[in-house]
Amino acid sequence: MKISLKWINDFVDIKHLDPNEIAKKLTIRTAETERILAIKDSYAGILSAHIKEIHKINDKYFECKIIADKEYTVISGAPNTKKDMNTFFVKPGGMIDGNIISERKMAGTISQGMLLSGKELGINNDHSGLYELNSDIDPGTYIGDICDFYDYIIEIDNKSLTHRPDLWGVYGFSREIAAIFNLPLKEYTVFDESLINNNTPVDIQILKNDLCYRYIGLRINNIKINISPINIQTRLMRTEHVPRNIIVDLTNYVMAELGQPMHAFDGNSIESIIVDTMNTKTPYTTLDDVKRNLDKNTLMIMNNDKPIAIAGIMGGSNSEIGSESKTLFLESANFNAVNIRKTSSKLNLRTDSSSRFEKSLDPEFAYTAALRYVYLLKNIQPNIEFSSKLTDVNYNPFKRSIIEIKYDYIYSIIGIEISKKRIKDILESLMFDCECMGEYLIVKAPTFRSTKDIEIPADIIEEISRIYGYENMEPQLPIQRLTIPYNNTERNTENRIRNILSFDYEMNETDSYIWFDNDFLKLINFVPNNHITLRNPASLNNTILRTEMLPIMLKNVFENLKYTNAFSLYEMGPVFSGKSETQMLSIITVKEKSKNGDNTSFILLKNIINDVIHKLTNYNIDLVPLKDNVLLNPSNASSIEINEHIAGYMGTIHPSFNRLLDKKVNIAFAQIMISSLILKKRTPAFVPYSQFPVSILDFSILKPLDETFESFTNKIESFSSTLITARKLIAVYEHKELGEFQSITFRFSLSRNDKSLVAEDINTFS
Repeated sequence: MKISLKWINDFVDIKHLDPNEIAKKLTIRTAETERILAIKDSYAGILSAHIKEIHKINDKYFECKIIADKEYTVISGAPNTKKDMNTFFVKPGGMIDGNIISERKMAGTISQGMLLSGKELGINNDHSGLYELNSDIDPGTYIGDICDFYDYIIEIDNKSLTHRPDLWGVYGFSREIAAIFNLPLKEYTVFDESLINNNTPVDIQILKNDLCYRYIGLRINNIKINISPINIQTRLMRTEHVPRNIIVDLTNYVMAELGQPMHAFDGNSIESIIVDTMNTKTPYTTLDDVKRNLDKNTLMIMNNDKPIAIAGIMGGSNSEIGSESKTLFLESANFNAVNIRKTSSKLNLRTDSSSRFEKSLDPEFAYTAALRYVYLLKNIQPNIEFSSKLTDVNYNPFKRSIIEIKYDYIYSIIGIEISKKRIKDILESLMFDCECMGEYLIVKAPTFRSTKDIEIPADIIEEISRIYGYENMEPQLPIQRLTIPYNNTERNTENRIRNILSFDYEMNETDSYIWFDNDFLKLINFVPNNHITLRNPASLNNTILRTEMLPIMLKNVFENLKYTNAFSLYEMGPVFSGKSETQMLSIITVKEKSKNGDNTSFILLKNIINDVIHKLTNYNIDLVPLKDNVLLNPSNASSIEINEHIAGYMGTIHPSFNRLLDKKVNIAFAQIMISSLILKKRTPAFVPYSQFPVSILDFSILKPLDETFESFTNKIESFSSTLITARKLIAVYEHKELGEFQSITFRFSLSRNDKSLVAEDINTFS
């Protein structure tokens, strides 16, 4: 958001203040300022000029004799160039938008400077011709004496204003600056409503008063569609609003000044106003000439039963003010913030109006803004006539927040004792009503701070602190009792799992979104059961919360196979089924395809799972055949049991997926409930560590291909020796020279408790 210091000066006398100091104090006490733009750094040497003589050089250019601070010869290519016209001129050595203007040869003649359009000046967006000045402005008058041209613009970070609807206008910042610098705040002038309200009311009906809290309408006759005065155009452009005509410009002017959006309809097209939602899906063309498909629940402004605007967002092309309009219907309203935000998001239509309404504007703004608009219009067009009263239909649900707070509590939070008078002065400078009742302070927030902003005592303390100045407070460490942090068993278990998988097995951890990719589900032909569908998904392709991890991990595999043929991934996260949520560990391994299909990947993954579970629970796993998982190969799918309780499942993916892959790989997957790794603990018998060195021996043993791995490992484990302290599977090797065998490599750790091993011990074991 951009604010004009010249405009601020209408309400607070800040001419003596340094703009940099204003920006600095605003950042510390109100909202972050991103930059200060000084117009004088980009524009200079601009004066009013009178075209004394004109000579047409060719079809494109005119040679003009002009009078400014002296007489100049200037070449103009503007089609509206004419004799006796008053316009703006930049003399040689001046500057336009950072570019130095010098004398140069054009159409065979030296042009001493440049005549200017509104766009070149930054006053409006009109580049069709020269800017035409009123005839009563003397030639040679510098532009800074004609309008607030040489301004300072402070740009505010919008994110710092999301909780402050009162700061979406110049007057809100005027109030803040007055409080920060302890300066008097001037009231803005509004029209005397008694001069309007002797007319008949407009027929206004709010049929959805939970979505529209207040609607104010006024019909004004005898309007003229003229360009706005130069100062209004300048201020609008400085605050990022493009001038169009006086009727529309004033709605933007009041919005930029007070923060209240308004809308101007062609009064001849308005009979009665109904605020209601659409009954059916309807195409509708908005002011930007875009046809939009509106949902049946979209809140609309209707003329009888004909929609004329999307409430709080944008008007329609069927009721806009045109160059021939003679009657104005002025709308000033207040809408439900959440509904405006949802509608704006659905339509992908974000406007100055919607960005303000979605912040929960004060409904009181609507009435004062309407009177402010009338005051400004009446000053510019004194002959306007009111053909209705200022009709106000008000379902305002907001009330002023009243907060009771102890002075001692204020002091304890701030850390210093501020005088009661200073506290009262600070709050009253921000328009709060205060009453001291002994040790308590009763604070009544203004309406413009009572819309989800000021609600609790901490909010009052923040107001006192920021205006008093955080820089005036001495930092102190809080007095806090140190206690042992709560032991988060689940978090500790997850960290132990990470240590094992990342460091022992060199796996990579992934962190995926908690919803499925619908397109990928179709690709693998997977239909989730008992799933939860999102009402407001991040995208139309992510509508289902994941019911298990395999499709998510499989999609990660498909992406990574573009770069490598062998890798291992794991992830810990929730899956959702019905109303339940379960934290899962998922592991997926990818290896190049071997002679015996998926068996090798399955064996290696089983070894990893068993190692993880044994280290966490002191149990070994048991595998039970699993037949009902459509994503797994039935011949290599098992349920995982820990102490006779099902903890998850593992297996290799179904062979049908191979047709989707460009590479020949084996993929094995396991999913385990993390809760089963926490609850099923077994305390092992204590075995003292040997004080003597450990010897490591690797043995590669041939296993027949037709023998199950479980049978084979049982044989290995049946071999016992007092020297064995640990055994571990480290490799599975297959080759055509081995024929009908696999080479399985186990690593044995050997040691004695009474002495170091000697050669005889090793030879005897071997």
